[in-house]
Amino acid sequence: EQKTSVYIAPNDEIFVLSNVNNSIDLDPGPELVTFGEAITQEWVIQKFSPNGELLWIKSTNLTENNGKATALSIDNNGDIFLGGVYNGFYCPNLGIGCSAVAPIYSSGDLPFISKLNGETGELLWVRTFEGISQIIDQRTIDADLLDIAVDQTTGDASIGGWFIGSLEHTPGMFWNAIGNYEGQRGYIITLNGENGETIWAKDFTGEPQFDHYVQDI
Repeated sequence: EQKTSVYIAPNDEIFVLSNVNNSIDLDPGPELVTFGEAITQEWVIQKFSPNGELLWIKSTNLTENNGKATALSIDNNGDIFLGGVYNGFYCPNLGIGCSAVAPIYSSGDLPFISKLNGETGELLWVRTFEGISQIIDQRTIDADLLDIAVDQTTGDASIGGWFIGSLEHTPGMFWNAIGNYEGQRGYIITLNGENGETIWAKDFTGEPQFDHYVQDI
């Protein structure tokens, strides 16, 4: 098990995000709550009361190497923003079923962000980002989402990370579509907290042979 994020909500409830690759007991109390098998990867969100009582667990199941959850944040209403990367399949409903996603000519990971009801874990919306590999010069697309920050005044969410190749920052609009950059490029995308639409986006470039990424927002 790998703990990815621990977040304390404004009401002192605690959310823990993990990636689980083996069977593990996720209840710190006397009850046994087991998730995961050796051949699968699951993302798990645990919600605890301020005194450490387990309130609920939500999980999703992916075949191995098809994605991971990397970041979690909470807004002032207690709703959850969950981010990570997917590759071929994405399971937005946390255990209700997987949906096929077909990135455009992509052979690497691509970012996603979803918003969940903090009381129930119910999916409110999900946004996946496409990528285009550079077929002419045989370059590939690969990306990561490293952090989420929520503006507690507006409820909007910003994500940051890096990409190689071309990454869709707004529906139908791609960075670096001609593939003229060889290293990792950092990015920040700010999204409307109500519907996940892009408000603004910025990529960071430098000398083509150097890598750049956004680690924290």
